[in-house]
Amino acid sequence: VQRKNESEKYISLRAPLSISPRVVQPEFLFVDVTSQVVYNPNVTIKSDNEILAAVKIAIQSFMTSTINKFDGTMRSSKLNAAIDNADSSILNNNTSFRLQKKIIPTIGKKGSFTLLFDNAIYREIPLNNNFVDGSAPLTSSPFTFLGKTSCFLRDNGSGIIQVVQESSGVVEIVESSIGTINYDTGEVQVTELEVSAYTGSGITLSAVPSELTVKSTKNIILRYNSTPLISV
Repeated sequence: VQRKNESEKYISLRAPLSISPRVVQPEFLFVDVTSQVVYNPNVTIKSDNEILAAVKIAIQSFMTSTINKFDGTMRSSKLNAAIDNADSSILNNNTSFRLQKKIIPTIGKKGSFTLLFDNAIYREIPLNNNFVDGSAPLTSSPFTFLGKTSCFLRDNGSGIIQVVQESSGVVEIVESSIGTINYDTGEVQVTELEVSAYTGSGITLSAVPSELTVKSTKNIILRYNSTPLISV
């Protein structure tokens, strides 16, 4: 905050009188990658782990040169190409990604949060409370809610955010409405959420974008989270 105030003061001394400068803090929109890589072991002496390492380096290099900046754009086709080119033995890959934002609730107190994913979010209507690939387009990391452990947030396909708990493949709706999601703009509102525990530094919300090209605008910076899930 002090640095922001100092920056505004510095700029104001040099700006025309009719302009009141305002420094806006950037927000980060993280990219989480999952990739299944197929390679030909007959044309290489490299092990699975070595192929994995080469793919991780290729993804990191691609992200460094493509995003991590204002007005960044990431194209799925180019990411796929970077993975295929990670090693000459790689035949193809099946790669997907989610966009991630984090909220930091205060334990034992209700809190409301607005998250801007800055991209349209995929919309799916669940059949008998189940989604095609097993998870909703919008999900979160687990937390404890109303004494129930391993709860998580998800969208219901109709613009409502729910708190649910899954056990042995059966999904129980713990809270039917805890916020809203605008699939077109990517804005998520979480309202009056009170949790009693969570792991790590916060609760991560992950969203499947509706397009294979994602971007960032205004003060939002796309950033690679550097924790890909890769299998060969």
